[in-house]
Amino acid sequence: MKQMLWAYYLMLSEHMWRDPLSPAPGLYLPTEYTEENKTEMEAWDEIIRFLPTQGFNAVVIDVGDAIQYERHPEISAPNAWSKELTKKKLDEMRALGLTPIPKLNFSACHCTWLKMYRRRISTPEYYQVCADVIDEVCEVFGYPELIHLGMDEEYETNQRVLSSIIVRREELWWHDLEFLFKCCEKNGARPWVWSDYYWKHPEVFKKRMPKSVLQSNWFYFLMVDEETCDPSGWITAFKAFQELEDLGYDQVPTPSTWANGNCTMQTVAHCKEIIAPERLKGFMTASWYHTNMDDIYFLKHDAHRLYMAKKEYYPELL
Repeated sequence: MKQMLWAYYLMLSEHMWRDPLSPAPGLYLPTEYTEENKTEMEAWDEIIRFLPTQGFNAVVIDVGDAIQYERHPEISAPNAWSKELTKKKLDEMRALGLTPIPKLNFSACHCTWLKMYRRRISTPEYYQVCADVIDEVCEVFGYPELIHLGMDEEYETNQRVLSSIIVRREELWWHDLEFLFKCCEKNGARPWVWSDYYWKHPEVFKKRMPKSVLQSNWFYFLMVDEETCDPSGWITAFKAFQELEDLGYDQVPTPSTWANGNCTMQTVAHCKEIIAPERLKGFMTASWYHTNMDDIYFLKHDAHRLYMAKKEYYPELL
């Protein structure tokens, strides 16, 4: 996109974090895992109509298993959207001035949507499935300029509730990531990833991460200064905005109201100040709530917070 991105993260699939053997996520939350996708059309339509009123021009859609794949129907949720319906809903977005951008998270921590292939990571069969899925999603999205590959939180601690723990070590992780980059580029799409690998492995990141890959460093808490943030364990994430800028990476910083409602305003202010305009490609917000009417308030609240930040720091773009 030539213009600055004001992007909203939206779940089409919700099968990223749990598998059939996962324990209940909390005492008062539903205990049953279901293969059915719980995205509600009413909520989808309502938030899509709302976003243009809040200054958004793009939607990053977590596709996962929520469309009917022709090459790999074994992945698709039983109630997955048909490709025809998906294209129709994407056209409705475009008519409202919103650019749809696909997201397929290939992190071993967030790919339960791949079903049986999650346990076959880094095999020839896995590579073929990844390539096929990327090809098919790019076709459905009309060959987008960008595709988000996720690739966050592939650590043991983040998978402690899953039935199997899979963490690729350094060389294998980069081998697989570079393969995914090539799959995107073959379809004319620029790869986009979460940046938290940098937090733990900054030196190898500097050597191996191409400048052509768009970065989203995510930070969901309060900033005070470079020595203090809430909670203090997130200081590494906070500093990464400046460090990625110093290294010359294009960024789409990503705040959220998930942990603190004031995070979005602070993140936009901070990143506008420290990131050069030619490398600050925009902002994205992610509420991490499911697309259903029970959560519509939280979905809208997250969008409105980025609108408030845009109004404060980029009023000329409204």
